[in-house]
Amino acid sequence: MEGTPKSNKNAGTQRKTTTSIINNETIKKMKKRILLKENENLAQSIIELEQNQATNWGKVDNLLNECGLNVQNITSWTDIDSLLLKDFQFPKATIEFNLDALGIRTQYEQAKKIYYDNLRGTQYAIEVTAERIEEIKEEQRVYVTNQNQIDVIAYAEKLVESVNKLNSLGIRIDVNGILDCSTLFKSEARGSVAVNERNLFLDVQKII
Repeated sequence: MEGTPKSNKNAGTQRKTTTSIINNETIKKMKKRILLKENENLAQSIIELEQNQATNWGKVDNLLNECGLNVQNITSWTDIDSLLLKDFQFPKATIEFNLDALGIRTQYEQAKKIYYDNLRGTQYAIEVTAERIEEIKEEQRVYVTNQNQIDVIAYAEKLVESVNKLNSLGIRIDVNGILDCSTLFKSEARGSVAVNERNLFLDVQKII
């Protein structure tokens, strides 16, 4: 018995293997931007979460295949039960009785447990592609796009470079004075300064 329940249009795009939204036009635009911030830890957490979900969906998929079901787009476990009901030999009997009659109760219960323990509310996908991984990383990157924003970053980095160079040459710079002037900077070891990326991110977003 085979079937594919109708997908819920409001549940978002469902995919067996995820494709990328990054095309040539996007790449061209990316070349005109400067990466300001990248949350690598969050991106990695999302990647690992989706990979774990894909592994579990694969297990559910294999177990349901043993039950004679070929499902790719499901929005809830109710979809599975609806497909099974079509082949139940004893419509008035319990679902457990019918599963035993079909010889698939063990596979059904294993698949259901994996689903409710790990997959409830997730989209069906048994693979996280390289394109999807890059898409996740890109979602956690923040860019600046206009010249004023670019100039602020360039001048801030140049100032830090100049102050630290003077310090290395033996010219004493009042680092505290620099810190008092702007929150764009933070102190580092041995009297050096660095760009405060968090504050720079917040300030740059205000520049048109």
